[in-house]
Amino acid sequence: VFKCTNTDQTTNLNSGTPVPLPIVGTVEINNTTGYFSPDIPGGTVTIQVAGLYRVTAGIAFAALNPAQNVQRTTLEFRVLQNGVAINPPYRNNYMRDQQQHDQSSQPLAGEIFQFAAGDVISMDVSMMSGNNGQIVMDGTNNFLQLEFLGN
Repeated sequence: VFKCTNTDQTTNLNSGTPVPLPIVGTVEINNTTGYFSPDIPGGTVTIQVAGLYRVTAGIAFAALNPAQNVQRTTLEFRVLQNGVAINPPYRNNYMRDQQQHDQSSQPLAGEIFQFAAGDVISMDVSMMSGNNGQIVMDGTNNFLQLEFLGN
């Protein structure tokens, strides 16, 4: 099992074009020696052993400055394999930005993928709809978890 959390809380994720999600910040768990190689500055994890993997993630979003206009904003994120999206965008979050509703969250609940040795795994995020206020990851407990299931 490999689990990492974010340290970045300032990158603006609210873009009409996909931006890298800076989720690889701190390695919390890496108890499968030789299976995962994180590149923290690059925001990626390289798979060392081919096989089936369960990918789980949890991401909370918030307006960087609640006074900015993030009204009716929906973000979507994807898992990337070697820079190519391998799943449909996840997007069930919605920021209303009225009466201080300027946060949302998005889970990825254990999707299973086949990865080859050397595959580089990352995530990206983009604005599906809404306005242009800055949106960042809320807190430092947002996570990406990879679990080797077998060959």
